[in-house]
Amino acid sequence: MGNIELDFKPTVKVWDSNASLGPRHDFKVSVDTSEQTLEEMDRLEIEKAIVYSPHAVGFDSNDGNNYLIDLINSNERLIPQFVFNPTWDNLEQFQDEIEKNRISSVRMTPSVHQYPFENWIVKPWLSWLQETKIPLWIPISYEFLSNESPVNPSELHETIRQYPELQVVIADVHYKYSWIFQLLESLPNCYVEISQFIGTGAVEELIERLGYERILYGSGFPENNFGRQLYSIHQSGLEKNVLESICHKNVKELISNS
Repeated sequence: MGNIELDFKPTVKVWDSNASLGPRHDFKVSVDTSEQTLEEMDRLEIEKAIVYSPHAVGFDSNDGNNYLIDLINSNERLIPQFVFNPTWDNLEQFQDEIEKNRISSVRMTPSVHQYPFENWIVKPWLSWLQETKIPLWIPISYEFLSNESPVNPSELHETIRQYPELQVVIADVHYKYSWIFQLLESLPNCYVEISQFIGTGAVEELIERLGYERILYGSGFPENNFGRQLYSIHQSGLEKNVLESICHKNVKELISNS
């Protein structure tokens, strides 16, 4: 069974690229405050985490984004990520909020908000993101928040390929989506977040096919704990420079460009 480190600590600096902060509407999560989140981050020596609001995904993006800022309360270890819905939100107002709050990344959730990821809906938003160099996170699905179907891979491919300078993070990627390799291989501006990509040799195969520069550590906290995927990749025999890139450097560079 191999050696199990009960007192595991990461050997490199860690920034989590996929965590949420705040209460959920359907059940109480074990951690929903910034104080509790930071306590868990301290336990595994995680330096920073990109966090979004579940309320912004499940109910109202504007209210959820504002609530996120209140919860973070200017703590620099928690990096706010705003959610938007292109079918309801006002682009100019959202742009003002992004500038006002110095937001370095954003998130779209077509699987929950139930709109096709097609250019006739998203073009003004993606054009703006590409121009301003703000990276975009798109989760494949929110199985823990919604029973809706995952994002259509054909829509993802056809739309993203029209914005070659837009940096896109495909998040919450489960290994059951076998098409993810072909999608990422055909779209060099896409990155992959690996909180759900658990399996023997899974991350190693991603590295072999994509290179390590486009792979981001994420936890999916608090639905998953910070250590699950972090421990897994530390046990994968990766070179230190590869581990550093996946755990910290790739995402830091990504959000530093905006």
